[in-house]
This record gives sequence, structure tokens and C-alpha cells, in this order.
Amino acid sequence: MNKKLLLATVMGLTLAASTAMAAPLDDYSAGKVAVDVGFNWGSKTKLDSDVDSISNKPAMNAGVTVGLGNKMAVQYKYDNWQTKTVYNEIDSVQFGYQKHQLNLMYQVAPGISPYVGWRHDKGNMNVSDLGTLSGSDNILQVGVLGQLKFANNKAKLWGDIAVGTKNRQSYEVGVGYEVVKNIDLNVTYQYNNIDSVKVQGMTTGVTYKF
Repeated sequence: MNKKLLLATVMGLTLAASTAMAAPLDDYSAGKVAVDVGFNWGSKTKLDSDVDSISNKPAMNAGVTVGLGNKMAVQYKYDNWQTKTVYNEIDSVQFGYQKHQLNLMYQVAPGISPYVGWRHDKGNMNVSDLGTLSGSDNILQVGVLGQLKFANNKAKLWGDIAVGTKNRQSYEVGVGYEVVKNIDLNVTYQYNNIDSVKVQGMTTGVTYKF
């Protein structure tokens, strides 16, 4: 991997993995809450079309959605992606990405919720002989979440797509199942793109609703 390419990438890098890693809250009544805990696995980061993908380490993420009433909800999400260390003839390099996200959602119809939000993206690169380089951005984003229940309302299929300032785009598809009352197990696939940087892979999660 070219060292200059890595350095140039991180200087403008802040990664957006914009999406829910757990089954979405579908009841926006005041006081309704969904707490999410997720686990990224099998994901990869691709820095440039001419560079091979880098495998990511497993990492935890989390979120909470709170119903406000009047078909509105507020959602906070945290995502964390860490690549495995890459070695070359000169040194070793590791990338990390963190994202804090706050969205205001409005249910325009059953299962359909557009949203607008703020996101803070941070990227860092640790080079063995140079130390850590980092950068961050504040992003405005808009998106829409669609979901469909089936199997006597115990299973849920959803999709989430968002675009933001500074060339952020992402989408997600997922499926969840209520294993016991108010507890869902979920599997999702995420794709995230910023300029020439892409992150994609699977996430498993648990959602607790009350």
C-alpha cells in the first residue's frame, strides 16, 4: 500500500457510516424507547479504487430512539469502525472511524419515516513511525427509513438511505425478529461512501423496547 496515498487520504478523511444497526422503533408515542447494541463483523474499508480493501476488526456500536409523540421521534447513534493493522516494508498503519449521529424523525405513513439530522464524523490514522493523524467534520444529513412487519408482526424488514453534506452517502438493509416480548435480534448489511473511501459489511444487533 502506498504510504503517500494513506497520508493524503487521512488528511481529508472522516467516515460516515450512517445507519441503524438495530430494528427501528415503529411506535413514536411519547415515552416509547428503543435501546440498541450492535456488533460489526466481516466488514471492510476501501480507501481508493486502486488499493485493496482492508479488513476491519470486530467493534461495538450503540443507539437509542425516543418517541416524542405527534408522529415524531429523536434518535442518537454511535458507530465505531477499526481496521486491522496494515504492514509494509517501512512501517505499519491502522485506520479508525467514529460517528455520533442525532436525527429527528417524522412518521409520514405507517412504516415510512423521513429524517433530518446532525452527524459528527471523526477519522484517524496511526502510522508506526509518524504517530496519529486525525480529522473531523460536522455533517448535515437527510434520509428516509422504511420498514415492513410480517410473520404476525414478530419479524421486520427495513431499509435506510441517507445523504449528507461533504459527499456522504449510505444505505442499509436489515431484518429483525422478536425472540421474546420487546427484544429483537437483528442482522443488517451496511454500505457507506465518502469520496473514494468506502466501508461495507455486516452488523448483528439486539434491540430492547420499552
